[in-house]
Amino acid sequence: MRAIIYTRVSTAEQVKGYSLTYQEELCREHCKKNEWEVVEVFREEGESAKTADRTQLLKLLRYCIDNKGKVDVVVVHKIDRVARNAPDHHGIRAALTRSGMVLRSVSESIDESSQGKFMENIYAAVAQLDNDVRSERTREGMREKVKQGQWSWKAPLGYKNTPEGLVMDESTAPLIKKVFEVYAQGGRTYNDMARLMNKWGLRSSRGGKLVPQSVENILQNKLYMGIIHVDGWKEEYSGVHPKIIDSTLFHKATKVR
Repeated sequence: MRAIIYTRVSTAEQVKGYSLTYQEELCREHCKKNEWEVVEVFREEGESAKTADRTQLLKLLRYCIDNKGKVDVVVVHKIDRVARNAPDHHGIRAALTRSGMVLRSVSESIDESSQGKFMENIYAAVAQLDNDVRSERTREGMREKVKQGQWSWKAPLGYKNTPEGLVMDESTAPLIKKVFEVYAQGGRTYNDMARLMNKWGLRSSRGGKLVPQSVENILQNKLYMGIIHVDGWKEEYSGVHPKIIDSTLFHKATKVR
């Protein structure tokens, strides 16, 4: 039989030393033990299994299609290397089946028998459970930080993220304040403001020019007056970060139409 090896680590797993090389060595030993010839290795570095849209996985699936009948098995260290949610796992599994291939795990006992398929479903469900629990803990941790006044996401224009929390960006914070001051005077549209802001040198986080939607997002962002508002949350919290504007200016600007 001819085999393909697939290894994957997320960014977090890399930090913990979850080695691609270690996974590959175990997979190669498993193939040698079963007298399978390894014909290709796909190494996924720094990508989460929360989505099936991964560079090397897509290449692997394309390779399987292009080599249908020439390769027999895909070998992984654990089922959760393939996917961390059951629907994606079954979708990938179905794609392999259409290419005439089977999936085998070094660490888990799965095969094409009824019991083997049942156990594979269990392992895929366990991977999803583990992922869901981690996500819940992450959300709970973020909510707790917000309750303490800490912004937990990417800093908006005017601020910078630091290990200690949000701090003002000295180059852009004065311009953000100027946006509120100018707009609060009235007589300008979002289009007008976008042109002014681009003229002042303000740019998006990706370096692109600002558009009217960017202006609206800034003018409606309560973070600039020290309030943390998260869409979908009923509560708002006072932030410990420095304010760029006061509440009087914020409300004056938001009343302008």
